Amino acid sequence: MRQSRHLSQWLKGINPALNTYATDFEEEGYENLGLVLSMSGAEFAETLEEIGILKHGHQKLLNKTFARLLDDEKVEADDNGEEEEEDKDPNDLEISKWLKVNPALEIYAKDFEEEGYENVGLLLNNDEAEFAELLEGFGPVKPGHQKMLNKTFARLLENFSVC
Repeated sequence: MRQSRHLSQWLKGINPALNTYATDFEEEGYENLGLVLSMSGAEFAETLEEIGILKHGHQKLLNKTFARLLDDEKVEADDNGEEEEEDKDPNDLEISKWLKVNPALEIYAKDFEEEGYENVGLLLNNDEAEFAELLEGFGPVKPGHQKMLNKTFARLLENFSVC
């Protein structure tokens, strides 16, 4: 799976000089391409500055490559005809399986379950502000993980209607 590819491999593949940023990405919670792909182009550009990638040439190359990668992923997703979440019952979707959207997020399964969220149906009783507050209760959450969790939760809200 392309998204599980380690970020350092991606950076090195673009240009060996960029591999020096792998640790910076990882410290912010972007351990793999799936987490990076959860961002929009504007968010990616902003994240580069936040993690300290300030050299214009490096930013330009990373932004250009990221845009191409996003386009490739959209085409691949369309070709695969991915199953939509709304076809499932949210009460049947365990939190641990929901978090498998990206392996780096699985570490939060226990936190959700300890707070009484064993399945997605229970989680959907929150709005986005309540979800953000829930994440704060987990202790330090890496920025990349937080962004991915928030986006994934927002998608859940869009895909499932709560009675």
